[in-house]
Parts: sequence; C-alpha cells; structure tokens
Amino acid sequence: MFPKRMYGLDLMHPTEHHTRCPYKGEASYWTIELPAGEGSNRRSENAVWGYPSPYDEVSGLRGYYAFYPNRVDSIIVS
Repeated sequence: MFPKRMYGLDLMHPTEHHTRCPYKGEASYWTIELPAGEGSNRRSENAVWGYPSPYDEVSGLRGYYAFYPNRVDSIIVS
C-alpha cells in the first residue's frame, strides 16, 4: 500500500464497488482515468482500493491505497 501523497488523486474516481474484510473493515475502490489523446481516455475500473475508515485496530491503513498490478501498466516507487 502506498500513501496518497505519492500519486495524483485527481486521476482516481470513486466507484460504487465495496468489499468487506472482517479484520480491516469496508474497502472502497477507485477507477484510474488517464488522457489517451484526441479527446479519449484510458480507464482501469476498480484498479485501486483502500480503507478510508478502517477499524481502530488497523487505523494506520487510512490514507493508503493499493493497486491491482494486473489493472495498471506499471507501478513505480521513487
């Protein structure tokens, strides 16, 4: 998981998809949308997930997001 300060939140759009973990709480999902040229966009549905309101025991997860590697072209950590 990566802290939100490491990437552009303006490229992520929340979706209606949610899942529940018995240990962490409800996970929310985001779609990444990037300009693809000539007025079109590239989208990767539900490519990002995180716990905006995790349980108290794992509150350190708040503000961090994870990426499904099969739904993005690359993940670069600098």
